[in-house]
Amino acid sequence: MKFIYLMTIFLFLGCSSSYLHNTPNRLTLIHNETVLSKTMPTVDKKYLNLDPLYVDIEIKKEPKSNRYFSFEDARCTDGYEFDYDEHTLLHYILKPEHSTRIARFGNLSFYFITKKDKSFYLLLTQNSYKELQLLYPLTCKDVEKITVHAEPTKKLSLHCHSKTFQATKAELLPLTHWSESLLIIDTIIKQRGGRRYGR
Repeated sequence: MKFIYLMTIFLFLGCSSSYLHNTPNRLTLIHNETVLSKTMPTVDKKYLNLDPLYVDIEIKKEPKSNRYFSFEDARCTDGYEFDYDEHTLLHYILKPEHSTRIARFGNLSFYFITKKDKSFYLLLTQNSYKELQLLYPLTCKDVEKITVHAEPTKKLSLHCHSKTFQATKAELLPLTHWSESLLIIDTIIKQRGGRRYGR
């Protein structure tokens, strides 16, 4: 996945932050003062209303490589926030057999995921306890290209897995498990400063 590398100073960002900005034809990672942008049209999308949690899921396609990616943006309404750290949330949402965080730069993290017969890398951003963004499946080379531009002074040494999964069809994408049971049974969100949702 070849990101277009742009060095842009965003004065409105101020302190260190990372987030994914999504439009119908492009996906952009903004990390501190670095912008990595890629043409990735949306081919399918759905919106989940799990009040007080809302999730946008979009299937993005990279035209040149004919690869598909899932971009997911989950947000809590005012007065609620996620109750677990990002790694624990990932276990509830993706239900992987194994997951390892391989790198973290501020609120930008990369994980190596094994889910059934698929192994892949995942990008996660969490700017606050109220929002979580995911982009997957990535390859080792994708992660290296992103990090070399996002954090040029830090060398990330990855032991690349040769059989990393790539989705050549949208229906082959690994599925997340956003549902009401995450709120009621697994209680992944809570009232700010109060009890967990569903209890």
